[in-house]
Amino acid sequence: MARPVFAFSVELGVKGEMRSGRFGIEGLEAQIKDFTPVWPKVAEVVRAALARGFEQEGNVYGRWAPLTARYASWKRRHYPGKKILELTGRLKGSLTRRGHADAFQTETPQALFISSDVPYAPYHQHGTGRMVARPPLGLSGRDKASIAQVIHRYFMAGANKRPAAVAR
Repeated sequence: MARPVFAFSVELGVKGEMRSGRFGIEGLEAQIKDFTPVWPKVAEVVRAALARGFEQEGNVYGRWAPLTARYASWKRRHYPGKKILELTGRLKGSLTRRGHADAFQTETPQALFISSDVPYAPYHQHGTGRMVARPPLGLSGRDKASIAQVIHRYFMAGANKRPAAVAR
């Protein structure tokens, strides 16, 4: 397996001491140590947000810079109807579809990594001396609130002694 060249991560942790039984939170201690049951749902939220960015040609950082007139003309002739950052769809697919040939998702108890093995992805995110940045990665406050809601449901399921499955 190739090493991903471009990654997005969500990391969670709790600072301080957790004392079982003190506030009726016995079931939460294990949840705080291991977020793996909730990561698939969080990944869905992240991928949906990234897909919206491709559809809207921008994200929380703003609309992506327009293509140069020369490149836009060439692209219209050779790839009609394709949006910015979607020449072949490889980059978009790697960031928005789990199971894509260039997509990687790694889950640890405390972190979720969604990454792409598309070699040119970092150049779009950060730009170069000759190309402006058009960052495909970026979550809005609303996206972050959606992630927080998924995690909240996970904790509430544990606090109510229901199975740790994430609520719909």
